[in-house]
Amino acid sequence: MALPPRCLVDDLRAEEVLLPPEAQHHLARVLRLRSGDAIELVDGRGGLAHASLAASGAARIVAREPTAAPDEPRVELAVAMPRLTRLEWLVEKACELGAARLRLLYTRYGERDVNPTRLFRLQRLADEALAQCRRLHRMEVVAAATLDSVLAAGAASQAEVWFAAPPGQSGASAPRAGAARRAVLAL
Repeated sequence: MALPPRCLVDDLRAEEVLLPPEAQHHLARVLRLRSGDAIELVDGRGGLAHASLAASGAARIVAREPTAAPDEPRVELAVAMPRLTRLEWLVEKACELGAARLRLLYTRYGERDVNPTRLFRLQRLADEALAQCRRLHRMEVVAAATLDSVLAAGAASQAEVWFAAPPGQSGASAPRAGAARRAVLAL
């Protein structure tokens, strides 16, 4: 039996939730679901609800699951900006692998910057990947920063910071189990 499709919504507290226009289109036109078909709703903060599709473009919640806690440690990827097509792929894969946040880094040879419109699109791609890979917690795509500011923020929050290095070069040691609640992986 196939799993019901998932939609990301803002709030799961109401008995009937209006679905975003993109979700309405996807469910009705692409998946060809009909009124009464089962779907799942997630809020990106660990909430999950089982619902049935209504003809009005809404979903009626049938049952709610207990809110799930985020995975520990929360892993943040700090990545030099690749070209935009590769960046979109990176956002999808980082979300599928369970990263809590993707922070873009300003580097000497990386792409220059990501404008707010592109950042919004990248967040939307992360949200689509969340529904596709059945995650409950939203991956945040954050505007670019310098490596120094990322390291300072990591030190302030007592996060472990690991660096990925090519084979043959020295890199950070493997993380210690249970040592930190948050980790920053700089690639």
